[in-house]
Amino acid sequence: MWSSSTALSATRVLPPASNLNALGGGSNSGSCSCDVSLLASSSSSLNSSGGFSSFGFRQAQDYYYSRISRRSKTFQCKALKVEGPPQKIDPVAAASVEKATPADGSAPAPAAAAPSTSESPEAKQARRAADWRKAEKLKETGTLHKGRVDAHNSGGILVRINQLQGFLPFSQLNAARLTKDGVTRTSAEVGKELVGELITVKVIECSEEERRLIVSEKQAVLVESIQQIKEGDIYQGRVNSVTDYGAFVDLRFPDGSYPVSGLVHVSELSWDPVPFPRDFIEEGQEVKVKVVQVDREKLKLALSIKQLQADPLLETLDTLMPVEPQEDTRLADTLSSDAEMINTPLPGLEQIVAYMLQEEGITSVSLGRQALERRVVSQDLELWLSNAPVEDGSFTLLARAGRQVQEVHLSTSLDRDGIKAAVQRVTGKVP
Repeated sequence: MWSSSTALSATRVLPPASNLNALGGGSNSGSCSCDVSLLASSSSSLNSSGGFSSFGFRQAQDYYYSRISRRSKTFQCKALKVEGPPQKIDPVAAASVEKATPADGSAPAPAAAAPSTSESPEAKQARRAADWRKAEKLKETGTLHKGRVDAHNSGGILVRINQLQGFLPFSQLNAARLTKDGVTRTSAEVGKELVGELITVKVIECSEEERRLIVSEKQAVLVESIQQIKEGDIYQGRVNSVTDYGAFVDLRFPDGSYPVSGLVHVSELSWDPVPFPRDFIEEGQEVKVKVVQVDREKLKLALSIKQLQADPLLETLDTLMPVEPQEDTRLADTLSSDAEMINTPLPGLEQIVAYMLQEEGITSVSLGRQALERRVVSQDLELWLSNAPVEDGSFTLLARAGRQVQEVHLSTSLDRDGIKAAVQRVTGKVP
């Protein structure tokens, strides 16, 4: 409620005093003081040179100031006395009174209420909480999500997930996007191009408390690609990097892309010992690999190079030197050129034969054919057991040293495991 007397003071910039006469008064000093009395009843009028009638106090004040604001130099208005309660005025109607009043002076039509599109804070909070739960479920299940790219910045792009925005760092973009028509592009160029596009992503981090939602396109591509790979599949690949424990190889897909990388463990590089993988394989080298294990949960592939080669344990002298060598002219030429090496006894083999005859269960030992390996399997003399079973009391070992290989025939009552134990004892005795 207003009090019966209200004081108002204001300062305005005025032009010369002579210009104030039009407003109803002035002084030679360039300043003007006046008292205005306003009767707030509906039948009252404003007793001043302004000629107001049936206006509220605020309307009178605003109108009065608008009259003098363009001419004022120094204006003071004080002791605006209001008698009785103030007139109630709709602020919306008052603000638009000039626009709403028709030219003919008739009463303005009531304004239609604008439809409310605002969402209550409670509803908004509940919706966002539900969206966070959906995002967390995407992360837990590993389900892929297709969302639209809203924007990009210097670090990555923003992807819409329901009403949330997930952040996709440029490091988690599909690497294939960085090359187009053989030309390498910057991450910023790719991000700008993707705005407005739909991309498939995988949620890799989700925390409602920290307001953290991180997604990856690289992981999504990996999931989709691994679904197409089965154990036993053979792929051409390119060596991505070499470590002390093996080599990572990018698999080439039919469309020419390399979306998936797998590990060739050092033990799967070759049947021969590989103490230093970098001496055996190098980055950028094209290789053929076999998929030996697919972990769809951890998105990992285990690959092998050696399993595409013959296992020496399964080799016999027949595979190294065919029964009819004349059909393989290349092998025949090799054998003739290395005839001296073939006819040279394997160093230490006679001593091993003597020790073998001392083992219980072995009745006879005889040496068989000789040949040269395609590669060096072992530098020192070693005895190799094949995976073949003992047949009719007979079993054949292969003695290897350098590229030389020779059959060692046993007559025995032992099974394969018994022969293996006997060989381990014998080789332990030979210096």
